[in-house]
Amino acid sequence: PSAVSAARVNTANPSAVSAARVNTANPSTVSAAWVKAARPSAGNPQQALKDKGVIDSGCSRHMTGNISYLSDFEKLNGRYVAFGGNPKGGKITGKGKIKTGKLDFDDVYYVKKLKFNLFSVSQMCDKKNNVLFTDTECLVL
Repeated sequence: PSAVSAARVNTANPSAVSAARVNTANPSTVSAAWVKAARPSAGNPQQALKDKGVIDSGCSRHMTGNISYLSDFEKLNGRYVAFGGNPKGGKITGKGKIKTGKLDFDDVYYVKKLKFNLFSVSQMCDKKNNVLFTDTECLVL
């Protein structure tokens, strides 16, 4: 996968991905996925991801607008990120981690104005995951 510039965040379409499926054939190769505040049920990781956000190949960093998802939160006086057609769509005011047990995200930016979560394909690939888009789903391997 090619690298995505950290200064660029594209507008995401929240209906682009309604669910992602994680290949659990080799659980040791999976280190990134997104869930809501609750832990996923043991046997169904795709349900844990359903309707939780957008997997975006143009997004430079994982981002959420819900501070309650983040652990190890630290305040930041960060730059603005573009979304919704606005170059100053939202200001980064913190970062943290989302830990789900099996599948964790590090360095998740908090942008209060975001109405949905963004999953960065680039960040997932940096953690040695593979991300495969098909016509109907997105697989994190």
